[in-house]
Amino acid sequence: MRATPIHEGGTPVVRKAPPERPQPLPDGPPVYTGDPGVVEAWRARARREERLARAGTLGIAVVGAIAAAGGVAPPIIAFAALAGAALLYPLLVVVTGSRAAQRGFEVHATGVWGTERRRLLRFRRFAPWTDLTMGEAREVAPGRFHLQVGLLGGSVLSSIPGELSREAVDYINERAAEQIRIR
Repeated sequence: MRATPIHEGGTPVVRKAPPERPQPLPDGPPVYTGDPGVVEAWRARARREERLARAGTLGIAVVGAIAAAGGVAPPIIAFAALAGAALLYPLLVVVTGSRAAQRGFEVHATGVWGTERRRLLRFRRFAPWTDLTMGEAREVAPGRFHLQVGLLGGSVLSSIPGELSREAVDYINERAAEQIRIR
């Protein structure tokens, strides 16, 4: 049976997209890991910022309600302050929460585990050496680096600033075919 072309009144044939190739996973323990002290300090700072966002939102709401109840400001201003705080609070919580959930960078023999940053969120992702394109390692403290590595899909894997040592960056640079610019 032959399919009738669409211009002759036939129905279009929908083809399924090919399945994505499965992501490889690391085999064995990491060769290098990020400094746990730096990672924990990063996460603690993000948790403090999240608590500050909560306190600021609550403070704006309370001040607006007191100002409206006391007759200092019209109720519409209190309502606008509360609406602005209610609009910004979820965004602040998502941004600081994703920073607080960020884990340390791990270097394995087959690739790297890092944090893929998207607009507001961060995702943990393993990338084999063949998926790394170009990157940059900036020294943020003596002997401590912040690494950002581009992937084939256009996204970026990032480490926490200062968590990687010079040896880890040199190992990644060697395995990534000298595509990491060290500054």
